[in-house]
Amino acid sequence: MSSSSSSVTPNIDPLDLYDVLESSPTASPAEIKQAYHRALLRYHPDKQQRHQPVKDVASNATLNTLTSGTSRDVYVLKHSYDILSDPSSREAYDASLLQRKKLKLGPRPAEVVSLHEFTEDDLEPGVQDVMAKWRHPCRCGGMYVITEKEMDEGQHLIGCWSCSEVIWVGYEAVDEEEEEQS
Repeated sequence: MSSSSSSVTPNIDPLDLYDVLESSPTASPAEIKQAYHRALLRYHPDKQQRHQPVKDVASNATLNTLTSGTSRDVYVLKHSYDILSDPSSREAYDASLLQRKKLKLGPRPAEVVSLHEFTEDDLEPGVQDVMAKWRHPCRCGGMYVITEKEMDEGQHLIGCWSCSEVIWVGYEAVDEEEEEQS
């Protein structure tokens, strides 16, 4: 990928390119180059002895694609280095990161799940201090859990306890007065 490309991060956009190289946004060009060389030695298919996942801090996801031992791994590393080593591309990329933070763009939900598909936890009789919770199984075997408090705050995006999957929980807020009249 050339540095004159009009697109900053094609095909791998939720990845943080600094995380891909295990570097930081404050790293100097020399430090970016060193990080790139370290990553190449660590993840290049010819150098693989053991697979070690890399953590994407922004989405809290494990980047297993970087450790699968394929030529795409090297492409992702090279693409990250090409962007971060070119001053104008890096400036554009940093601006896109800043914009993403300003907009607070979160993870994209894998699916929309109605609260009716969740199972409500049974509260013990007489326990009033505990918030109600609803659970829904994830395809990984983990659980999505949403609490009454989270729903009162208008939260719809819920992450699985075991993996990085996120769903959008569909529900309607009901006033306590409306609930009592039903």
